[in-house]
Amino acid sequence: MTTEAKIRRFLAKGKSADYIAKTLGINKNRVYTVRWKNAKKTGTPKKVKSVEKQVHDVKAEAWKERNPWFGVNEQKTAAALAYHDELLNDGIDPKSDEYWNKVDAKFGSKSNKRQGRLTPTQVALAEKLGISNEQYAREITALLDCSKTDPVNHPEHYKVGGIEVIDFIESKDLNLEKAAWYLQREIDARKGA
Repeated sequence: MTTEAKIRRFLAKGKSADYIAKTLGINKNRVYTVRWKNAKKTGTPKKVKSVEKQVHDVKAEAWKERNPWFGVNEQKTAAALAYHDELLNDGIDPKSDEYWNKVDAKFGSKSNKRQGRLTPTQVALAEKLGISNEQYAREITALLDCSKTDPVNHPEHYKVGGIEVIDFIESKDLNLEKAAWYLQREIDARKGA
């Protein structure tokens, strides 16, 4: 069973990221990444049952609108989810203003500053596109955040084909002996060429 499959199994049982990371001997951010990928795959949020939950969702949605990188930029999303768990462990209610003020202080300031500074050309483009300046700024912010690369942990040559090899390998239950056979066959073919 792959590490990702083990993480998914623990998450399904309701285990915390700390517990999973300790049990599997992995970085906690890896757990958040798997949790985020699973949420992205299912895509449908649970139905809201109470007014209190709706207030929380409104605040969460408003924060997500101000931070369009959330759910798009894998590393920043994992960091935000880790901070969420940290705040919960500190006993801070995620429905409170204190919670959202802390989250904004940690993650929201860059996006908010960037959104406030559109050039006259950008304002004209937003008008031509028929969208608000705020929407244009969110789109630009998302593009800028997504285009950043991490040459140390995720160099571009790791992502040939659009996915890092390690992510592909861990997402599949591969027959490693067969994979080794294919690799050896390719090595032999290149030596003969």
